Amino acid sequence: MKRAMMLAVSFMVFGCTEPPPPSSAAGAIKEVAARENRFPAYPQPNTTYLSFSRAHGFQVNYLAPQGKAWLWYPGNSVGVPEEYKRDVVAGQEAIC
Repeated sequence: MKRAMMLAVSFMVFGCTEPPPPSSAAGAIKEVAARENRFPAYPQPNTTYLSFSRAHGFQVNYLAPQGKAWLWYPGNSVGVPEEYKRDVVAGQEAIC
């Protein structure tokens, strides 16, 4: 029990030292661009993705075929409809 309590306290302390979320769009873009791409085939139609952002928390994104998508993130009671397309931006494949 004592060990579990110490472990819980250490998680809380380390959680408090995390840097704050980016305060600007440029900061958020820089944070995302610095991440390792663990899904090189992203995006794939008919697939649901889970991601995490320090600014928004966990987000669930479903990409349907033919450019339709829905996004859910904390605070939303329903999915937000979206549209997407694949494109090349600055010489790299991107989703817009």
